[in-house]
Amino acid sequence: DYTNVKAKAVYQTDENGMNYMAYSWNEKENSWNLVTEHNATHWSGALLANK
Repeated sequence: DYTNVKAKAVYQTDENGMNYMAYSWNEKENSWNLVTEHNATHWSGALLANK
């Protein structure tokens, strides 16, 4: 059930690396607030899980 989600993580990749953003839900404003952001510009420093 995803109706009560209070946090989410977003991963974006491009030719330069990976960007990670974490958000928390603000019920009062009915919107997502950015909590943290991290840029990994070298693929060797990024941990990726493959299945």
